[in-house]
Amino acid sequence: MSSAKVLAWSIALCCALTGVAGSALAQQAPQKIAVTAADRAAASGVRQSFISAFTKGTQAGTGKLRSDVLTLTRHSGGAGGGFGDQTQFPGDLGFLGGATIAAAVQHPIYLIPTGSPCSAANPLTCWGNVSQFIADLGTSPLIHITDQYVGARADNRYPLGTVFQVSYTPQKNPFTDADMQAVAHAAALAQGKAGYGQVFHIFLVPGQDECFDSTFTVCASNVFCAYHSSAVFPDVGEVVYSVEPNVVGVLGCNPQANSPNGPFDATYSVLSHETIELITDPDGTAWFNITDSGLLGSEIGDECLFWLFDAQGNFISTNDVLQVFHGRPYQIQTEYNNAAHSCTTRAFDF
Repeated sequence: MSSAKVLAWSIALCCALTGVAGSALAQQAPQKIAVTAADRAAASGVRQSFISAFTKGTQAGTGKLRSDVLTLTRHSGGAGGGFGDQTQFPGDLGFLGGATIAAAVQHPIYLIPTGSPCSAANPLTCWGNVSQFIADLGTSPLIHITDQYVGARADNRYPLGTVFQVSYTPQKNPFTDADMQAVAHAAALAQGKAGYGQVFHIFLVPGQDECFDSTFTVCASNVFCAYHSSAVFPDVGEVVYSVEPNVVGVLGCNPQANSPNGPFDATYSVLSHETIELITDPDGTAWFNITDSGLLGSEIGDECLFWLFDAQGNFISTNDVLQVFHGRPYQIQTEYNNAAHSCTTRAFDF
């Protein structure tokens, strides 16, 4: 999508938000940080990591690509203290006994190359009103679907934290997850906190590719819309983060044409998908499908990721649902609700 069209949507969205119920969240001035050699060294010393990716609608399969997919069959039963009753419903998630995130502060990190028109101070230029969406999602009916998985019920458990900006010189090769780990490490140091109580979302500008590793084979340009991950660093310990390539206008990640926020609903839907998955399965050891039903390995968002195709089998868009948080409409996906044995927009849609 051209920058002119994105800017037009930015203006329309800005105006729309001022006229709905509830006051729009003022943009927070970003805290500028730098990725240092020490951050890169910390990334090279990561002791344990996990990646779970949201694949594009143009890809075959279930929409799930996980770094542990080859070892999932070891979880065929009995782990996590008895999930036999859950597997009477093939879509239900099983529990492996790992950590979940009952509460956390969420920090957007914008990676912006020199000369880019994108602005962390005004993300409407490229991403939409991310801070507003994080705040709205954290107090929405949708987020409370996670209550049953994390054992918490309070509202506003996942508030907006610090907005970060990282500047960099454009480079020829794509970023890798090791680069993203270094960014997340730098933000955790700047925040002065790591662990499950801090979540970092790394946003890339349009056209900036990112791949799992330096083979550059599994990348945002050809396979995934976004992913969530965790890494255990030798100094700060566990850091939980998501990587959010710019999906505005990207085929395979794009919402329906009539979405209320235009192409920015792609950002919001992908971000909500990764946020709710990292809450319920931050390390790949908590909640996901363990049945032999074709859904093996699918997390809470994957099972509710629906795609629309034309008669020739060409991808059209994601098939999301209109949801309204505090008077602001978003076209975003549902999440899997074990209590309802289906995809819902709230904890009690049954």
